[in-house]
Amino acid sequence: MVRQPEQAIGRRSNPARALEWESGSRLYNSDAMPAPHNAALPTLITAFVAGVFALLPRVLLAVESVPLRMATELSPAPAPVATPAFARADSVRGRIGQETVFTGNAELRRGGTRLRGDQITYRENDDEAFASGAVRLARDGLVFTGPELELRLDSMVGHFERAEFSIPAVSGRGSARRIDFIGRGKLAMFDTSYSTCTPERPAWFVRASMLNYDKPAGVARTRDAKIDFFGTTIMELPELSFPIGEGRHSGFLLPTGRVSSRTGLSVSAPYYWDLAPNRDLTLYPRLLTRRGVQVGGLFRYLEPEQAGEVRLEALPGDRSAGRDRWFASATNKISDWRGWSGGWTVRGVSDDNYFADFSTSILGASERSLPREAFLTRTLGDWTVLARAASYQNILEARAAPPYSRVPQLAANWDLRDLKGFDLASGFDLSRFERPIAGSAAGWRAVVHPTVAWSFRSPGAFLVPRLGLHASSYYLDSNVVTPGIPGDLSGTRALNRFLPTLSMDSGLVFERPMTWTDQRVWTQTLEPRIFYVRTPYRDQSKFPLFDTAQADFNFAQLFSNNTFVGNDRIADVNQLTTALLTRFLDPATGREALRFGIGQRLYFEPQRVTIAGEAPRSDTRSDLLAAGGATINPGWTVDGGMQANLAEARVPRFNFATRWNPRPEHIVNLAYRYRRDLVDQIDVSAQWPVSERWYLLGRFNWTLAEIAGIQPGLVESLAGAEYREDCWATRVVFQQYVTSAISRTTAVSLQLELSGLAKIGSDPSAILSRSIPGWRVRPDREISTGRYFGYE
Repeated sequence: MVRQPEQAIGRRSNPARALEWESGSRLYNSDAMPAPHNAALPTLITAFVAGVFALLPRVLLAVESVPLRMATELSPAPAPVATPAFARADSVRGRIGQETVFTGNAELRRGGTRLRGDQITYRENDDEAFASGAVRLARDGLVFTGPELELRLDSMVGHFERAEFSIPAVSGRGSARRIDFIGRGKLAMFDTSYSTCTPERPAWFVRASMLNYDKPAGVARTRDAKIDFFGTTIMELPELSFPIGEGRHSGFLLPTGRVSSRTGLSVSAPYYWDLAPNRDLTLYPRLLTRRGVQVGGLFRYLEPEQAGEVRLEALPGDRSAGRDRWFASATNKISDWRGWSGGWTVRGVSDDNYFADFSTSILGASERSLPREAFLTRTLGDWTVLARAASYQNILEARAAPPYSRVPQLAANWDLRDLKGFDLASGFDLSRFERPIAGSAAGWRAVVHPTVAWSFRSPGAFLVPRLGLHASSYYLDSNVVTPGIPGDLSGTRALNRFLPTLSMDSGLVFERPMTWTDQRVWTQTLEPRIFYVRTPYRDQSKFPLFDTAQADFNFAQLFSNNTFVGNDRIADVNQLTTALLTRFLDPATGREALRFGIGQRLYFEPQRVTIAGEAPRSDTRSDLLAAGGATINPGWTVDGGMQANLAEARVPRFNFATRWNPRPEHIVNLAYRYRRDLVDQIDVSAQWPVSERWYLLGRFNWTLAEIAGIQPGLVESLAGAEYREDCWATRVVFQQYVTSAISRTTAVSLQLELSGLAKIGSDPSAILSRSIPGWRVRPDREISTGRYFGYE
């Protein structure tokens, strides 16, 4: 049946992956390839890729960081395919039910298939169409053009001669000598080429003698594939496969490479093994020219009740260290196991210098205590219970003063809100502490901490009086005095302590309209706050220090009951905190444009409870704290804080940070941090374009004073450049950072990105995102797709 529809309505088979296509795609000719803006750059990149990466017999181009999905997850059922055929043309002739010829601007549509051409012959009995002259076929998010087509519409079996094609979902396009349609979503292309570049500037393309496209299986495979970059073949692959859409398939990934002063040239050829929809394994053998061959593996899993990963690395016979090296890590998160949540983390290394030798950042090289812990927790009405065990492997300087292991820890918290206006809560904790230092105290500690509070709150004021009791008991294995080790003491094996605490927290909130020089009306708030706390003195000099330290002095700590963190010391306090905060808010959006606050404590009694090595406080006033922040405009923010001792006219702590981000990919960060005897650093980082296609990247961290044995100078430096074209980009990053007081690591990373195909080399994204706040990975294409995107 032939009809002339007034309006064509159809559907796509995969609307989430399609893009608007270009009708003027052309064959790629390497001889006609234009020169880049910088002719020397592709030559250098080509030499690097060809010289570093060995050829592999089979390579899988995989999407990086592909998420796992649940094995029980169901795919949406396909919508029913429409069976009637609709057609129109300038003229129509033929026999109904047999053969119909459409001539002049001919168009034939069936289900999700649209066919156009100068002439279309349709045989209704065979459901077969023959098209010639400017043929265009759109189906399953793919567009084909060429001179002649023969196709069975229902089974999608046929062939297309001298065809060009486009994949709008990834802005890809290419050509083939012949395309065979071998079923729905299945194609075989012969002597084909493919690229995501614009037809006018095809910087790169993939050529293959044959390409099998299997959308139902979610994979495409090629034979005798070559990747050409500006006319030069940079990689030849006898077999190449890559996933279609979000699927994952087993195979070799593209090689990666990096140069470091610790390892020399590092080249890895990872193999990805898709075990199941919710499990996978990546094996990454790595050749290190200065050390030998390292083997590693990462196993990931995702179950209905839990998820986690296991990573193992081994380097037998390290040539530089003269011993075997290894690293192991296992993490697991339990979301709902019979009502329980929890998890575990287990990490270990073979020796003290493993992270310094093999980490790729100063953050990784600074690890000292590796956790080995597991916990389970559950909420039962007003109760939350916890069971936990934690110990550590300590390396380098952490061996001298390691944290205590806590095996086991049994804890519970009870929280009952608004019982006739009162809030009741209580915490319970029973733990055993040990650490591997001769003479250190070890034993059990039980803590009970009930509180009762009454809360009054209104839009302009609040008042919260609170009464609490801290009760703790210790039963110690030994109390041996070891000079220089805090927490080691002599005395009885059993220790008990009961301390009440009374506090009163109150505040007001005032608002008024405020007009600045820009004539905009803002809402200014004035928020005074007063906090009083009283805890009597008890002699605690015989109590060990298992998990307690002096609390950091900051705005949050100003309003806490205890000047220590942990349960081994309860400070004797009789103090009043006063603070004042003001903010400027946009009344239309609530956006905060400016904030500034100051606060100080008044002490009514001198301090008597201390930690070994800490001098007791004798002042009647604390240092003054001041902090503020402003959003000067949408692209410029400023934050800062200061701790000032007014009596001695000194500043123990100061920090300042500003970010200028006027447009995307235009970022400058400047920060200064000072803390007496601990930190005195300037940090500068930036990403900025110097031309239409060149971007410079950098981060420099200076220490201005000798701290922890590190001499004044650069602690961490990073310098890089990025060059971007329409369909490719390259990045080079030079990095140097301190790994100890006497050693540094220098590394170089180079990456070539072929948009929509692969990233070749060492990916510096993790380094850049950590080093340059505000830096983000740039997407290949900014494309919006909808349900009917790509529909014709």
